[in-house]
Amino acid sequence: MREERTDIVGAEVAVEELTGDTTPHVYEVRAVVYMRPENIAAVEKQETASGALKGALSALERQVRQIREKLAEPWNQP
Repeated sequence: MREERTDIVGAEVAVEELTGDTTPHVYEVRAVVYMRPENIAAVEKQETASGALKGALSALERQVRQIREKLAEPWNQP
């Protein structure tokens, strides 16, 4: 049976097309996970919106896993 988690209480994603002379056809994705004990965020820029979204979500997933592993080892807490 899979362990039920209650540490994530919400999330938000913003996608923006950065258009201009210096950044043609670039998308920026900002993603935030509202998590106990602290929120985490990731920003990714790529040529496609889906690529930027995948990159930001991968970064968030990695950060969530690191925080959960750290919290699972209370003897390593400061």
